[in-house]
Amino acid sequence: MPSEQAQFFRENGWLRVEDVLTRQEADQARGELLLLAKQGAGNKDSHVKALASSDYQRMAQAVNEPARFSPFFRRLATSEKIGKLMRDVMGFPEIRLFRDLGLIKPPESEKGIATGVHQDQVFYPLDRGGVASLWLALVDLPSNSGTMRFVPGSNKWGPVGRFVLPGQDWIASHPEDKAKLTPPPALPAGSGTIHDGFTLHGADPNTWGQPRIAYTMAFFRSDALFTGMPSRWTDGLGLSVDMPLDHDLFPIVH
Repeated sequence: MPSEQAQFFRENGWLRVEDVLTRQEADQARGELLLLAKQGAGNKDSHVKALASSDYQRMAQAVNEPARFSPFFRRLATSEKIGKLMRDVMGFPEIRLFRDLGLIKPPESEKGIATGVHQDQVFYPLDRGGVASLWLALVDLPSNSGTMRFVPGSNKWGPVGRFVLPGQDWIASHPEDKAKLTPPPALPAGSGTIHDGFTLHGADPNTWGQPRIAYTMAFFRSDALFTGMPSRWTDGLGLSVDMPLDHDLFPIVH
């Protein structure tokens, strides 16, 4: 029988989760992420290609694959605590880490912009559903800092297209759905949200006046197969089409 959390997630496509990290873990993760960002790790040394448009950096400065460069993030992303939470919510006995990402969203006063409402899974080269992302606040975030918002139930719509930039996103094409977006939550450090790979989600501009610092991990069911679709997360890794993503960058999370 699915837990109450898992039932809510499967019905609505998103879930709020409390105290995933302790205050000490969140503080350590924030310090480690800021150090990686300062060093340029996860960008210049990563196989992941940078996004072409400078608007993406205005949505959030991204640190790609912290778990690849930092033993701390590797332990965190593959920890028993995270694995148990995500397996329970997703409903699969075995999952893999697809990617992790540090996200530092600049304030609107520093030319920061909203994150357009989009789906994640349409950008992933996986042949089936069963993807979910855990998004964690690494500082205490007020509701006006650009925390995540969701269109409940959109996880059941299937792929709706590749949108992400504000003004070119799902809401720009479907303004009637703006009223469906959940309110942006205030999140204490270490708490966050989980959303399905097909759930439409985005974030308002950060009007808080300080950087919004968060860490996100995406997981997928381990029996998913690689489609061969071009993807900045998998290009150049030598994966075989119609085979599992059996690669060190996609570890099984126990």
